[in-house]
Amino acid sequence: MNLRGVNHQLVKIQNRNLILKLIYERGSISRQEISRIIGLTPATVTNITGELLEEGFIVELPSFEERSGSGRKAIPLAINPTSGYVIGVDVGPRIIRIATSDLLGHLSNIDFFQYDPQDGEKLPDILIERLKALKDDRNIIGIGIGVPGLVDSTSGELKVSPNLGWRNLKLADPIEDALELPVAVENNVKAMALGEKWFGKGKKSNNFVLIYVSLGIGAGIIMDGKIYRGANNGAGEIGHTVVSEGGEVCNCGKRGCLETFASARAIVKRFKGTPGDEDTDINEIKIAVEKGDEKAREIVERAGHYLGVGISNLVNMFDPEMIILSGRVIRLGKVLLEPMRRSLESRLFSTDRIRIEISEFGKEIGLYGASALALQRFFYEKEEL
Repeated sequence: MNLRGVNHQLVKIQNRNLILKLIYERGSISRQEISRIIGLTPATVTNITGELLEEGFIVELPSFEERSGSGRKAIPLAINPTSGYVIGVDVGPRIIRIATSDLLGHLSNIDFFQYDPQDGEKLPDILIERLKALKDDRNIIGIGIGVPGLVDSTSGELKVSPNLGWRNLKLADPIEDALELPVAVENNVKAMALGEKWFGKGKKSNNFVLIYVSLGIGAGIIMDGKIYRGANNGAGEIGHTVVSEGGEVCNCGKRGCLETFASARAIVKRFKGTPGDEDTDINEIKIAVEKGDEKAREIVERAGHYLGVGISNLVNMFDPEMIILSGRVIRLGKVLLEPMRRSLESRLFSTDRIRIEISEFGKEIGLYGASALALQRFFYEKEEL
């Protein structure tokens, strides 16, 4: 084996990735600036950017005069968003949503379909069938999958999903083998937080927490600009933190978890007496509150109070710049959010207030997150020699 040749090729790949990342992060940047920031020779930068231009991944923008006042024209380089696409897959409790995204996160071909959660072992085959059609349609460079539960993001395996009843479900390997594309798999709420970091309210923040309140409750923690996973990929399971020892038994087996107080499932069950359709029934409860139904208001305010208790624990531990809220329960509005804020701020240690934002992505947040997973792998985590 010619080790010198292998090492040269490895260095070239690393330099190419560094240049591509820098162009993406800056939006537009000249060759001269790339050379100065990364420390590569102008000739090396010219050669690599020339290849990227030829492949169509970057484009040249109108030139401008350099700040140095030398009179030389600098030609900015930018990502060509339509030179490649990724596929985002958002696995929900009963519905799977799929979309394609260009290199700048613009979604298209949004589609969804229902499936039976009891067929969890068939999920890879179900996805392969759907993804094949999208793969043939465009230049697909990767796939991102967000799924509820504890995920080993390195192996792409879902370890356990209490709300879906799944265990040890391999997702990345069979899909990669069938489609010959890189596949990134992550817990759905961690992926949503990454989506907010890349495209949403967290774009200018390196330390924030996304709280997703839906069938279950999860948190995606962004620390120093990256997903914080914890030692065993379990960071952010706020729904299974105990907020009242005398509470009901949770799906995870513990008593008094936050999900038993503030999830869509818990709110609907308290209002109707039996489990229901969390999506439809949350809207029904919202209407009931607006019409002055005291029972509905009391249930929602109670959920808000305990949601504040749970969030305060995260804020006191991680000291984020802000909290971003998303999920169908957040649709309940002020009647939920006002008691949540009071409960949260009354328990803060380092400050008496924290910035709280509502995600603008709505029901597409999982697709933005899954797309960000695939884009992150393309720009930051390419496999090397």
